[in-house]
Amino acid sequence: MVATNVALHRLEPPEGLGDWSRWGWEQIARIEWDDPTSTMTLIGQAPLLQHRIAFRLSAPGPLVSVARERIAWTTQLATRVRLPSGGSVAVVVRRHPVTDRMDWFLYPDTTIAGRGTVGRVELDDALASLRAHTGL
Repeated sequence: MVATNVALHRLEPPEGLGDWSRWGWEQIARIEWDDPTSTMTLIGQAPLLQHRIAFRLSAPGPLVSVARERIAWTTQLATRVRLPSGGSVAVVVRRHPVTDRMDWFLYPDTTIAGRGTVGRVELDDALASLRAHTGL
């Protein structure tokens, strides 16, 4: 594995003879490290990466801390917005390391489904307020 300022790269099996895989830091929601099994797990930022990818390492070394730092750097905002009529939406804003483009990810709770136009207007108002408050 190789960590750069913009992504994590891995030469795929068998025995490193495959192609390189690339996961941009903005695509990874978080890194987990399991000491007993020496396993690092990437948890994808849905919908960019909708799965978990686990790798066995001999030790966490600097890779885990570098990965956490880069993921934190690309995360501009992670919050939950409550809507006036009830329910909430998790909001995550991620910065692309190369272009500085901001991607907004919205994860509504199940109580928001089926609210139609009212829910959409409330969400739009809440996001406009959040943008004004944060400057993003």
